[in-house]
Amino acid sequence: IAPSAAVDRYLADATYDRVDIFRDGDASLSRIGGTGVLDEPTSQTFWVASTTTGSLEWDATDGEWAVVVLNADGSPGVDVAVTGAARIPFVRGIAAVLIVLGVFGLGGGATLTYFGVRRSPEPHAPNPPAAPSPAEEPVAVA
Repeated sequence: IAPSAAVDRYLADATYDRVDIFRDGDASLSRIGGTGVLDEPTSQTFWVASTTTGSLEWDATDGEWAVVVLNADGSPGVDVAVTGAARIPFVRGIAAVLIVLGVFGLGGGATLTYFGVRRSPEPHAPNPPAAPSPAEEPVAVA
């Protein structure tokens, strides 16, 4: 791993394949042609992290960085499968907060649901209406 500008200078005259990975997850592969021969990578002083064991850990810092996969002697013909991972320290804290909020939200929702669907007490039956009184007969006046 090295600053992108230093890698561009180092590879300026060589033939190499370049993989660009974009923020949206897309990637492009391009062959850069050149006629120069690379100096041994181990003789270069611009690398900020390197390994020959196949596993590398690096604490990222601000800037534009390039990951370069080379043979130890700089010769062509590299066949490699690369995977990467990142540890983001604040993700655990965010996850914990979201879980706690989710539990409170679930409890609040259950409480509101309980009170919203519980049966209300049966209303008292109203008193039966009074029997209609017999209609008074009209009185005849003479």
